[in-house]
Amino acid sequence: IPGGIKVRISAATAKVKVNTTVRLSATTEPAGQVVTWTTSDKDKATVVDGLVTGVAVGTATITAAVGEQKATCEVTVDAA
Repeated sequence: IPGGIKVRISAATAKVKVNTTVRLSATTEPAGQVVTWTTSDKDKATVVDGLVTGVAVGTATITAAVGEQKATCEVTVDAA
């Protein structure tokens, strides 16, 4: 997207165990954009500023968004 904002996430997939965390990071072009992190299923995994916590066995899609631009990571939560 010429002149547009781009966002990339550090991994396309990640694994985490219940009650543990994994750190994801997002890069933006131009640099320094504010990234909003969301989870598709807070009953499986939560995310705060890229820190994903496994809640229950299953999968969740973590999204890093800057405006309309989004990048996603499929997170698999395994038993502790």
